Amino acid sequence: MSDPVAGQSALSADPAPVSSASPDTTGSSEPGVTNTNAPSWFDGLPEGLRANPTLQNFKNKDIAAVAESLVESQRMIGGSIRLPGEKDTPEDRTAKLEKIYNQLGRPETPDGYKLTAPTAESGVPWDEAKAEAFKGVAHKLGLTQAQVEGLAAYDVERSMAGAVDSTQAYNDCMAKLDQEWGAASKQMLGLSRRTASTFFDQETLAAINSTGLANNPNFIKALARMGKDLMEEGLIVGGREGMGDDGGIASLQSELDKTMQDPKSAYWDKQHPNHDAAVTRMESLRRALVEMTPTR
Repeated sequence: MSDPVAGQSALSADPAPVSSASPDTTGSSEPGVTNTNAPSWFDGLPEGLRANPTLQNFKNKDIAAVAESLVESQRMIGGSIRLPGEKDTPEDRTAKLEKIYNQLGRPETPDGYKLTAPTAESGVPWDEAKAEAFKGVAHKLGLTQAQVEGLAAYDVERSMAGAVDSTQAYNDCMAKLDQEWGAASKQMLGLSRRTASTFFDQETLAAINSTGLANNPNFIKALARMGKDLMEEGLIVGGREGMGDDGGIASLQSELDKTMQDPKSAYWDKQHPNHDAAVTRMESLRRALVEMTPTR
């Protein structure tokens, strides 16, 4: 007789039947993707929602993927900027705009803006009071620090360009006056300045300078003509640049007489290399004396 197989006995219970393994066809090993053979959460949605283009993107995703997308969308909405609407009250509109300004980077208070004074080389003056006023306006308009810096830089550039234009206008004006006044230019310009300072206060003079009128040769000549009459009436106050008590007339007349009385001067010698220049100078002196002599 053969020995019984170890582990087996006529007295022991029958061994449990061994079933063969079968493949799992109810699920999928790929995360986020629903097995197309199983019922889908998407199929249980109302027809109107199933037709929604947004949800169509999740048709073959599992519910976890939908939940993850919802959470991310809410996070983005929380950081979004909501513009005021037509139905907002003025108060709601203001509140929304204030929130937008802050989200974009506006400082909490006007003092939060940082402004740097122009360099000395730029020649642009710095006014602390105006700078503080500008900060207040910038904050009210919701400007960021970068925007304020950009506007400040533009203002400096504009002022520097204006200074260059003003210098050119001054040079052009002086060239025109020298051409017309000749030898009397210094005296006549001094007369114009004294006339202006006698009748215009500092505020008015500043306004004249800001408009560019102070570099208008016609305006300067008009002041000089006024000054000639005012000299005779004794209404010109203070010292007169480049002038004696008679306004410089005596010195010009003396130079004219000296040249005319010197037979050896270049003025009388047509062969002299400086003859033309001397003639031009004498004509300039005569014209200056006419310009500077009071009319009454």
